[in-house]
Amino acid sequence: MSTQKKLKEMLHYNPETGVFARKISRGNTKAGPIAGSKDKKGYIRVLFNGRRERLNRLAFLYMNGEFPKGQADHENGIKDDNRWENLRDLTNEENASNRV
Repeated sequence: MSTQKKLKEMLHYNPETGVFARKISRGNTKAGPIAGSKDKKGYIRVLFNGRRERLNRLAFLYMNGEFPKGQADHENGIKDDNRWENLRDLTNEENASNRV
């Protein structure tokens, strides 16, 4: 099974709002409208394939079938704004240059 297919079986992504929703319950985590929780740095993460993945990276997998080649950057700098129009794939150098 492809990773993208597995992701789409577990989660639904709304590219207009940037929100991921759980399609299935697993353990103590119930299916529902919002998936993930903020980490210490302000990114939203969810357990996927045994790893806590950032939702901005999973948006690329969901939409393109692969993780970003570089960094999944939030164009507006808001770490929990995972709308597709706000995400871009940058090299580490490009991402570092847009930090203030």
